[in-house]
Amino acid sequence: MYRAEGNYPPRTDVDGTETSLAHWLFDAESEARWTAALSAVPVGHVLVHAPGAYLTSRYTTLGLCPDRHWLEVGKLFCDPRHYGRGVGAALLRVARDYALANDAALLLCVLDSSGPATALYHHEGLTEVGEFHGAHGRNVVFTEST
Repeated sequence: MYRAEGNYPPRTDVDGTETSLAHWLFDAESEARWTAALSAVPVGHVLVHAPGAYLTSRYTTLGLCPDRHWLEVGKLFCDPRHYGRGVGAALLRVARDYALANDAALLLCVLDSSGPATALYHHEGLTEVGEFHGAHGRNVVFTEST
């Protein structure tokens, strides 16, 4: 889970070009998405989508079954004014329930520099299955089952 701060959610794409937050949040590749709200004010977001090539190409080295129906959690963040109030955990539970209802297992990929995300995933019972170096640094992969 990421805190909404700095350039997250991003104001620019990875290549530095301008992007719209709406496009980033509602990209066509997501299978489902949710927004958390408190008193009708959005305070967090999460989506699930089919894992990208950066993960599928690493299934073997991560010890993941390539025939399993996987869904990747993406764009999980909460407003820093509501950080620590269970928003991230609630959004993660919604994504888990969706995966379960669709006979899928969740994958989560997070930068190792995101301590709060790592703590949340451990607290919620997810397991680290491996890591790899990506475009933004060292990524840690979590799942519920292999």
